[in-house]
Amino acid sequence: MPAIELELKLSLDADVSICEEGIEVLVFDAVDDVLAEKIIPWEELENYPFEYSKIPLDNRDVLVCGQHHNGAQELEDLICKMEESARKMRQRLEESSLFFRDDWVKDTADDPDLAHQKSYLDGKYTKPFSYDMVKKND
Repeated sequence: MPAIELELKLSLDADVSICEEGIEVLVFDAVDDVLAEKIIPWEELENYPFEYSKIPLDNRDVLVCGQHHNGAQELEDLICKMEESARKMRQRLEESSLFFRDDWVKDTADDPDLAHQKSYLDGKYTKPFSYDMVKKND
């Protein structure tokens, strides 16, 4: 039987996002169907850098430090980057406005005029961020 040659072109797209559970990775095909989904929990993300840099002796964290690999420095750099990112996210949150969509929908649901769609920009349905609006995590 003669060999049959097939050529397959596969177009994939990935979306990586941060969520409350950890980091979410979605893989889509060309028509945006989700082919694969994976959430890497925060606990794994917290442990992975240590597991990568430690000597697997027992449950202690004994980090490799040498000329070509300094696990302690890599962890320090990573922690600093994560803290800086969290600080910037908190600052942006605190500088944000909150849009009270439920109130807006209730007030404009019966209005056939589409002009009301931009009414949330006038400030009637927005307020500056306040920690009273969220349940603060410790």
